[in-house]
Amino acid sequence: MMVYKNLKFSLFLLFSCLIFNCKSKPVQNMEQKNKITFEQKEVVKEIHNQDKSLLLILKYKIDGNLPITFNYKVIEAKNKKIIKEGVFIGSKVEWLDSNRLKCIEHFGIIKNSETRNKFLIVNIENPK
Repeated sequence: MMVYKNLKFSLFLLFSCLIFNCKSKPVQNMEQKNKITFEQKEVVKEIHNQDKSLLLILKYKIDGNLPITFNYKVIEAKNKKIIKEGVFIGSKVEWLDSNRLKCIEHFGIIKNSETRNKFLIVNIENPK
């Protein structure tokens, strides 16, 4: 009988400790902590062409959105003279060969293989 009373008392203590000592966090603060924010980062990239005579300078912002607005400038590597500059809105700008830029367009949803590889070619006239 004594064991039964001790068991009841122990269970009573256990449940009372659990009930009075358990605390929960307020729900409204949890909503504020779960907000997602994107950082905006400005990138400046310098890429030489194949024969290293021209330098492509790209300025764009990374903010998680597509398409990207590229401000590009092509300068001569030796005397830093600006040959061509402009703006392209798409997904990527790179050298196609030593005097042409390959500007890849952005497509939100790719429906077939024909639309996947569309790009614009920008000719660079190198005065010599």
